[in-house]
Amino acid sequence: MRSPGVIYRRYRQIRKKILYDKLEQARQCKHCNCFYGLEVTYTDASDIEHLLKVCKYDFHLTEGHIEVCTKPHECTAYVNKWSKDKVVELVDKELSNHDIKKRLYPELITLEWALDKDLNEAVKNPGIFGSIIIRCIEILESILRNK
Repeated sequence: MRSPGVIYRRYRQIRKKILYDKLEQARQCKHCNCFYGLEVTYTDASDIEHLLKVCKYDFHLTEGHIEVCTKPHECTAYVNKWSKDKVVELVDKELSNHDIKKRLYPELITLEWALDKDLNEAVKNPGIFGSIIIRCIEILESILRNK
């Protein structure tokens, strides 16, 4: 069986990889990442629904002027709407939801389960180094109680 430290390092690696992947997706020059990007759905005469990617930088719907965004990487008005803090917040929210985590990241749930089990076992049967640390904590607690 692997030690809790190895499992925790793997857990951190996976969380960090998820964050880096989300940051990379948010930094790509795509229509969905543009601050001015807007997706409009409409139905045509034969009742088929279509998706239209519109740039709302110079958006004048009342004048009948709609600019369709076809090449966001060549657009001079492109502004990324995702900051690093916003992406970190969204990833934290996503990873705190158990249903989303179970569907998208089952390995994280498995590692959390194994880590919780291993930590409980490590407290019951600490190794030499763990025993030294636990003894030091007990000594410090007794000193604090006496003061």
